[in-house]
Amino acid sequence: ALKLDPDHLLARWTVGRLHEARGEAKEADQTYQAIVEHYNTNAARLGKDAEALCLVGQAAEKYYRAHARGQELAEQLNDLINELYEKALRVDPKCWQGAWLQGRMFLAGYREGDARKELN
Repeated sequence: ALKLDPDHLLARWTVGRLHEARGEAKEADQTYQAIVEHYNTNAARLGKDAEALCLVGQAAEKYYRAHARGQELAEQLNDLINELYEKALRVDPKCWQGAWLQGRMFLAGYREGDARKELN
């Protein structure tokens, strides 16, 4: 897929996950960072694609969790929810992945009330 389209987000995401599965943390981190940078460069186009927003959100979450701590991490994850997952739901109200990813993040942050709302 990457030979046909070097910017294919699902293929890039899959490469990052494969690096993780192999224990190649540095390579996975670089892949996730590249996905986020690609989004930042192409936000106008990718911002209209709910699936792309969800993939970028997952890559950003992995990257932020590897590089940020405390309040900085909380702020970045909050921005991720508002700017990517919420936007995915606005682009496609039937994008269950956006709601599921939000709910999963709320559960990870021990915000069960917010998680329940999103997961329902």
